[in-house]
Amino acid sequence: MAFLGFGFGVTQETWYPDASQKGFHYDVPLGLRPLTRHKNDFTVIQGCSNKFSNEAHWGSTFWLTGANRYSVP
Repeated sequence: MAFLGFGFGVTQETWYPDASQKGFHYDVPLGLRPLTRHKNDFTVIQGCSNKFSNEAHWGSTFWLTGANRYSVP
């Protein structure tokens, strides 16, 4: 398993496949085109976010932790 983080982010249009296209039959977006021949070997997971890292650059601080920077239960 590999997780990729981009400090400056990626654009929705160039990185993520169209969410209405399910399974292996999706159109590879521009940002993933170099990986087209490996398309059947990886899964793009989208829609995951941490509600407490919604300001610029806070996402890298709490990436993959689910941490709550406001200490709200």
